[in-house]
Amino acid sequence: MYRLYGTRSEFQRCEKNQQFRKAVFGLSWFHTILIERKKFKSLGWNVQYAFNDSDFTVCEDVLAMYMGKLIEDKTEEGYRSKDPIPWAAINTLIA
Repeated sequence: MYRLYGTRSEFQRCEKNQQFRKAVFGLSWFHTILIERKKFKSLGWNVQYAFNDSDFTVCEDVLAMYMGKLIEDKTEEGYRSKDPIPWAAINTLIA
């Protein structure tokens, strides 16, 4: 987990920055658990889950998109900051 989260010098910039950082921490934790479980093969789990670094990057981009990713100090077109974060949609896309 330290490799993904602890060595970051900067995060993607989002309008909902605090929520984004917390979500990236949770995503890093999830990634670490899945990677560590590979050591035990199928013991305890029926299926091995492949979740590599590129999958993590895509999931991080999805989080940033739903939390108002800032590009040149402006949010993407169509983003409404007053709307709540759609956690159900994010969960479905990442899971």
